[in-house]
Amino acid sequence: MFIAPSPFTFLIAASDAHPDSKTAANLVLTGKNDAQRIIALLASLPPVGGHVHFTEGIYTLSAAITAEVDNLLLSGRGRSTHLIHDGSAPCISAGARVGWVIRDLRTDGGGVDLSLSAESAATYWRDGGSYEVIGYPGISADAVISDTGLRVKRIYVESGKLKIIYDDGA
Repeated sequence: MFIAPSPFTFLIAASDAHPDSKTAANLVLTGKNDAQRIIALLASLPPVGGHVHFTEGIYTLSAAITAEVDNLLLSGRGRSTHLIHDGSAPCISAGARVGWVIRDLRTDGGGVDLSLSAESAATYWRDGGSYEVIGYPGISADAVISDTGLRVKRIYVESGKLKIIYDDGA
């Protein structure tokens, strides 16, 4: 999907990105303090949100990417955009923000945390062989809650099958 550039669209290049990607980027990372530099860029966005696109490359993070902004699109170049944190804590966390969309990137085992976020969705690859879908557009968590009496914790696709994990672990 093409998204027209706006004053609130930024391109971030990894330290190992292709030279042409680095030339086009608003921010080129060095491999040191990358999470803090990404978070600072997100903090510069207006309250109406924006779009941050990650080029190909490996992003080694010392903290989860998060921001106090709603309506944020974080996108990458498919599996060639690889975010690595510590393997268990999330690489990206929306907190209680609204309208986050994360797509077309790959994370380590920590994945993406949208558990407190409303009206948000993520589709991405998570190390370990699964393609994660959170807040999948076509599945209403409210409908699932009312039908089962349980709160949905995570929805994802594994081996071509849709899986739903509830707060009670079922």
